[in-house]
Amino acid sequence: MSGMTRRDASTAQLMKTHGFSARTDYHKDKQDAQAVRELASEILRLTRSTLLINMRFLESALVRFVPGDETVTPEMATDGRFLYYNSIHICRLFKTSPQLVCRDYLHLTFHCIFRHLFVGEKLNGELWDLACDIAVEHLITGLGLKSLYAERQEKQSWLTDKLKEQMPRLTAERIYRYLVEQDLPPQEIGRIREYFYADDHRIWHKHGHRMPDWCGMFITFFFINILWVLFRADNLHQAWVIIRSMFDNTNLSLTKVYTSHLPSIMPNTVNMIILFIAIMLALLGPTAYRLMTDYPHHRLRQAMAIACFVTGIFFISRVVTFLYFNF
Repeated sequence: MSGMTRRDASTAQLMKTHGFSARTDYHKDKQDAQAVRELASEILRLTRSTLLINMRFLESALVRFVPGDETVTPEMATDGRFLYYNSIHICRLFKTSPQLVCRDYLHLTFHCIFRHLFVGEKLNGELWDLACDIAVEHLITGLGLKSLYAERQEKQSWLTDKLKEQMPRLTAERIYRYLVEQDLPPQEIGRIREYFYADDHRIWHKHGHRMPDWCGMFITFFFINILWVLFRADNLHQAWVIIRSMFDNTNLSLTKVYTSHLPSIMPNTVNMIILFIAIMLALLGPTAYRLMTDYPHHRLRQAMAIACFVTGIFFISRVVTFLYFNF
């Protein structure tokens, strides 16, 4: 070893033994990574074009995603605005089957369309994720497009057929309630999830600062009142006068209010009880959306809805002015 000392030779031999003899070409690695990112981006552009050819009516939803940080997920994910994806995952998926990328992209889009991303704190996250995946996968399979075919849909049919016997439409809310009632073990939930899995839902469950319920109700109340004034006022000046008076307490006298109104209200105990019950139902009762979702599964609520409708038909003729416009 001319030109090398004994120490240099020993060091070189030691580095070769442990695999450090070859110099790493970081520039080439960077170029390869950039090439993979560009290829993944091109695959997603091709995917969007394929979906737009078959479903032009979804154009506004399909082109809305903005590419996000690749480090968020090793697969694909979305928070409703950004599309997070791993370039290597996209390339591998496309190599396996181009239809898989189309199906998964549409899978993400349907999650956004049906607002599956907004997860309540009281929901079972694992069951909600599964229910959402079942709902959108069933919808995609029902489209019957060759560009969306995947082998996993053959493994899904046994469960979707069973669910269709239990409910008229396979929505995430109905499927979630069904899964809760079944009380499946975690192993069974994981096994079913493999058949419907397409994207990473972990970003859905990263809750930020949550507004207190009472604060949300307070804001909603004033928002509805202000919009109602704008809707009913003859012009903007009249609306502004009414809205300003709503927040002006200079002429408000609690004593005058009590003495002028309470004596006429207090004797009518029945009205007070009805008013109290109505307020409690509004604050503590289920929302209209929840009642609509659970409607097909509760015969008692069906009977109550029919009774209220018939009663309203009989008593509507007694109202001179339609209540909606009786400001």
